Amino acid sequence: MTNILIATALAAGCILALLVTLCCGALLEVFRQLASVRTILKLDDRAMPLDLAGQGKSAAVVGIEVGLERLPESICVFLSSRCSTCRTIAAAFKGGPPANTWFILEVDNESGRNTMLGLLGASADRTVLDHNSVIAGALGLDVTPSIVSFDYGVVSRAYGVSSVKQVIDLLPSALPARTIMLHSSTMPNPDPTPSPSA
Repeated sequence: MTNILIATALAAGCILALLVTLCCGALLEVFRQLASVRTILKLDDRAMPLDLAGQGKSAAVVGIEVGLERLPESICVFLSSRCSTCRTIAAAFKGGPPANTWFILEVDNESGRNTMLGLLGASADRTVLDHNSVIAGALGLDVTPSIVSFDYGVVSRAYGVSSVKQVIDLLPSALPARTIMLHSSTMPNPDPTPSPSA
């Protein structure tokens, strides 16, 4: 009788283990198919890496003269007044610029410039105007909105972005700008701000 009980328990254990294995396999297949569907429907909300002819150039050489060479990590968000997604991104930072982040505005006319600066609000002091796409051209960048990352002022990476979330995901891991300003009396400010009429 004892042997029968032991055999029954072993059989039940094996069946249970098989069921658990099958369920895990089914869940993995579901997740794999969901990932495929997200890719097909373009729901994968991640920035797209860009090939950049200007990789390795310094910010100052391409026309971004805001002291990026003093920062271990910084980004420039390239926006155009002709792009509706760019306007959405600009408005998202109306309350103030993130640390070590600048906005490069490609504008065609005074109206476009004023619109973008108005949308940026408190972030407008951290902008550089890119007249005739001189800066973007020097980098070999022809996509907006986009982000160019710098390591000590040297171009390291570039991404095409299509949402505010993607921009936020790429922000430098640094102290918030407000914290830096609060301590400006005891430490040098690493965020020199160019004139909006650069």
